[in-house]
Amino acid sequence: MISLRDRVIRRISITLDKELIKVKIAQTLALKPDIRLAYLFGSQAKNTAGVLSDIDVAVFFAETAECAKENIYGYEYDLALELEKALEAGPVDLVVLNKAPIFLRFQVLKGGELVLCRSERERVRFHEETIRLYLDFLPFREIQNSYLKKRIAEGVFGR
Repeated sequence: MISLRDRVIRRISITLDKELIKVKIAQTLALKPDIRLAYLFGSQAKNTAGVLSDIDVAVFFAETAECAKENIYGYEYDLALELEKALEAGPVDLVVLNKAPIFLRFQVLKGGELVLCRSERERVRFHEETIRLYLDFLPFREIQNSYLKKRIAEGVFGR
């Protein structure tokens, strides 16, 4: 078993720059025709990553892909491991945008960087749908947050 110290040293020695990460992600995912879009997001995309930061990758599958319709957790895990191997770094935190909550999808679009796009039409459709749903649900989220703030201020939790 690898000690935490050895893992930290390994992470420091293999820190990759963002452009190299994007190229390696694109090369790996280009071999997967069901993956239509891919984004690098999180601390790596924002240039705030530290030596212990993970690599956040979001993928969007073709609507017809079996893995987009079925239980994709095994496939998702294998894909994350494949990306870790290609990057020679890790961990990779993989998000499947087809099944992600709308607020996470919006955050990926807002702060992420596109690394793979097989169809501009699909990208535009995905962006439009995500933004439309985000704006539709935003008022409800604001109401929910106002009630949450009120409950916290009153010290009322759980009921």
